[in-house]
Amino acid sequence: MSERTRGLHETLVELHEQLGRAGALDPALRAELHAAMDEIRARVEAGAEAERPLAERISDLMLRFEAEHPALADAVGGVVRALARLGI
Repeated sequence: MSERTRGLHETLVELHEQLGRAGALDPALRAELHAAMDEIRARVEAGAEAERPLAERISDLMLRFEAEHPALADAVGGVVRALARLGI
């Protein structure tokens, strides 16, 4: 794992932990976030650059979490920042 992707990996691990502690969460929203996380992992492992819509979709997820799950929104924000640092 490169130094560039290590930060993103650590952020994804943190987000996964936050999801485990989130408690009641809309199942569809949780599934959408898991799908986005899986897509990020797959692209990073393949060395592929993610398309802009992926970052936009994750930003949208963060906004949806902010009111009810601020810690989770912060973790999603960390993923968005890590993607930005990678130019994804």
